Amino acid sequence: MRKVSIRIQIMLWYTLLTAILLAVSLPVLYGAMAGSLRRDQEAYLRSAAGQLASHIEWEDGDLKLLNDLDLPAGTQYLLTAESGGRIVSSENAWADAPSFQPDEVYLSSTGRGDQLYLDQELELEGGEKIRIRVSRSNGTVERSLDQLQLVMLLAVPAFLGLAVFGSYFLAKLALRPIDHITETAVSLGAGNLSQRITGIESLDEVGRLAGAFNGMLARLEDSFQREKQFTSDASHELRTPVSVIMAYAENLATHAPDRETVEQASAILTESRRMHSIIAQLLALTRGYEGKYQLSLEEITLAEMVSDVLAELTEAAAAGGITLIEQVPPRIQLSADQSLMTQLLLNLVENGIKYGKAGGTVAVSAMEQDGHILLTIQDDGIGIGEKDLPHIFDRFYRADQARDRSGSGLGLSIVKWIVELHGWTIQAASEPGRGARFTIQI
Repeated sequence: MRKVSIRIQIMLWYTLLTAILLAVSLPVLYGAMAGSLRRDQEAYLRSAAGQLASHIEWEDGDLKLLNDLDLPAGTQYLLTAESGGRIVSSENAWADAPSFQPDEVYLSSTGRGDQLYLDQELELEGGEKIRIRVSRSNGTVERSLDQLQLVMLLAVPAFLGLAVFGSYFLAKLALRPIDHITETAVSLGAGNLSQRITGIESLDEVGRLAGAFNGMLARLEDSFQREKQFTSDASHELRTPVSVIMAYAENLATHAPDRETVEQASAILTESRRMHSIIAQLLALTRGYEGKYQLSLEEITLAEMVSDVLAELTEAAAAGGITLIEQVPPRIQLSADQSLMTQLLLNLVENGIKYGKAGGTVAVSAMEQDGHILLTIQDDGIGIGEKDLPHIFDRFYRADQARDRSGSGLGLSIVKWIVELHGWTIQAASEPGRGARFTIQI
């Protein structure tokens, strides 16, 4: 049941409950109807026996009935005088009748079908005893019960079908606000924390859930806004002092009186430049997340751009003993922001160089497939562990302490932002010791 939706679960439980209710109620209804019909038959027989008793006449040893006798339709009777065996009956078909059973209503099968009988004894004033038997066919009752069974058999699938479709519709109607809440939660994946759940005005459980969810979104939005504002403010405030540190370090490295001071000033200069790069990238990310960056799309020949980027990084690759390979068909063109696309390629290729192996390669390839462009940057370096792979696009995330820490820790975060800003997708695949592959679907 865990893999079945709540809507289907409600439908199944409601249908099961309906089936149980039908299984319990229909036999009870059938039994009550059968009992009622048989009680009516018994009442007819007792009424007929009473009328017969009141219309009997014993005259000079002769048994007679008064002419105004009016019995219910379909009632047969038999009167016998115990002393002389004289008989008065409504018909001559009593040869296969059961034996006399006083004061009992009973059912017996005869050549005429199932018959209900009532036997009574009556003692007249002269001491003569008269046996009264009344009979009525049970066929009407059986036919009524058979019809009731047929109606019930036809009603069961109809009720179950109604239960299935009715419960599904009601569950869908009841869970529609939940679907709305789900859609709102999914939209948060795009960073749209200003989205709110609207249209749910009820004060029931769903209404309270929507209210709690909106409250949580408001707190999250406020928290993220504060974080963005802090990052932006801190980056702005740090640019000036870091620039001053860089200027003084450059001056000190140039005019230092001894070698030790030169080395110390150079170290300060290297770290301040790294800090300056981090601040610049943080500012870029902050502007991007705040939606302040406006794309400037233009038609780009991908092969030319890749060649320019690889040419710029040739010296860095040669220093690490790494060969850069371009495998991009010249016909491929795309619409993109040129400066951001250049930054994307620089970050991914630099990443491959930084974590590559001496004598290894970093290859940039592209192909057209199903109306898309697949751009791939692949290296054969140290690779990324399985547990680290889902987090590599997080800001400042590093897979382990052994990896090169000269970078800002923001390169892949910027890559992901650029990809999402263009409406593309990116996937990373890697195995430790076998390199990493980044595939962008454009």
